[in-house]
Amino acid sequence: MALKESWHERQLDTIRELLQEGAGLIEESEFGDAEERLKEAVIITECAEDETPDILNLRSTAYNELGILATHSRDPEAAIKSHKSSLKARQALQLKVDNDLSQVIAAAHLNLGTVLAATRSTEDAKIELTTALDLMQKYAEDNTTESVSLFFGIYQNLGIVLASGNEMEEALEHLLKAVALGKQLVQDGQDEFRENLSQVIMNLSVAYNTDGKNALAIDSGIEASELARILYEEAPSQSRLHQFLNCQLNLMSFNEEVNKFDAAEDALFKILEVVPKQPQVLQRGITFFKKVLELSDQEITDGGLSRDEAHESLSELEAALE
Repeated sequence: MALKESWHERQLDTIRELLQEGAGLIEESEFGDAEERLKEAVIITECAEDETPDILNLRSTAYNELGILATHSRDPEAAIKSHKSSLKARQALQLKVDNDLSQVIAAAHLNLGTVLAATRSTEDAKIELTTALDLMQKYAEDNTTESVSLFFGIYQNLGIVLASGNEMEEALEHLLKAVALGKQLVQDGQDEFRENLSQVIMNLSVAYNTDGKNALAIDSGIEASELARILYEEAPSQSRLHQFLNCQLNLMSFNEEVNKFDAAEDALFKILEVVPKQPQVLQRGITFFKKVLELSDQEITDGGLSRDEAHESLSELEAALE
């Protein structure tokens, strides 16, 4: 018996070491080596003679990390498979312990639902995210960072999924809740959520625009863009640049739709200040000004521009594209 326990403890120590090594390799962006360590950890948990709570917990962790890695590597099928395995391990763990694991199981449903949403498996994603939300209801009054951040992720992703299915009333309700929770997290000093907050406010602006609420779409778009700009100026990165540019492109489109040509032009040139030679942006601007110039002088003036200004901007963009 003692020999068996000793062997089990050695297995656990090995798995923990592999997970720790995998985490360190991820931090160093050595994703291939990290994946090897995590897969080795999974194999040991799968081969364990007894599925103890420790084994199931470590198996869930390893599969979850593999799911995150697969998402980073843009392998959605592998990500879905890993997150399903992580969820299965957490559900099996719940059957072996007395303490309530609803929160960690909800997190697994959230991770799986998020990946499914990214692959446009809308109905499956909706099921997973709704299940996560149901599991979290018992934590509705829990203001810990862990609970609030989980609610934030669930509401954001469920809102996006609902909007993609044109269920706009529910989508807006969920996205507004996500925005409120994101602001709460930031106010509580969780600065790492500022990037997520900018993203969800942008999601909200797009949903407003889809629902025909253009003024609210523009207001939210401006708020998202301003936060994205601050984040990029504080610590430039590709993800933050991408977020800022997306916000401005949305604002350009939102304003163009309601003939606010001056505001659309302003959004365009804010983009060009950052990426002055980007061909797609230049072409987007050329198309915009050509459409404006097809209108009457009065319509152009009502939109906040003059024909001469539109001609001048068009010529500038065409020269930059050559």
